Amino acid sequence: MPENEQKRLKTSTNEPWEDDFRLPSTVQPHHYDLYLYPDLTTQTFTGSVAINVTSSETRDVFLIHTKWLNITNTKISQVDESGSEIQEVEIVDLFEFEPNEFWVIRTNSTEPGTYKIWMDFSGSLTTGIVGFYYSEYADSSGNSRGLATTKFEPTYARRAFPCFDEPSFKSTYTIKIVRPSDGYIALSNMPVEVGS
Repeated sequence: MPENEQKRLKTSTNEPWEDDFRLPSTVQPHHYDLYLYPDLTTQTFTGSVAINVTSSETRDVFLIHTKWLNITNTKISQVDESGSEIQEVEIVDLFEFEPNEFWVIRTNSTEPGTYKIWMDFSGSLTTGIVGFYYSEYADSSGNSRGLATTKFEPTYARRAFPCFDEPSFKSTYTIKIVRPSDGYIALSNMPVEVGS
């Protein structure tokens, strides 16, 4: 057995984030409020997401997929049926478990119920041609222009924002995206509401 494999096995603690590369089915996402701000000059992006989830069992760990994102802020609150905050959940520890591409949120014990998870994050648009990435096209004058585009299949959404990135997790989304005002448009496969 290679030395590094021995070391990995010795340090394994069989925690929930190590047991399985799949997310637990006892936490179900229902709705995402997602904000994305791509910067085509620096080829980076920032964003925030609020995910409404229901936990069907008592738990002290929430797991969410992430890859190549810098998550800068995390908050969890218990919410009522209308989505109004009832009580903030105390977070004990936060870290990324890269082998399973998880953002691990350790909390004090929480009862079954509905929760909202908020996260702020940033990333690069130049880590490949999947997830949320930078591309270029030629305009009608032949000039090269940059754009930000997405490819989320099969497990690439986690490179754009923290999420439950498995086909079995169905959810609705509200997405706000910032775009340059000089001739750019935003395209979506859902109806667009133009905002300021």
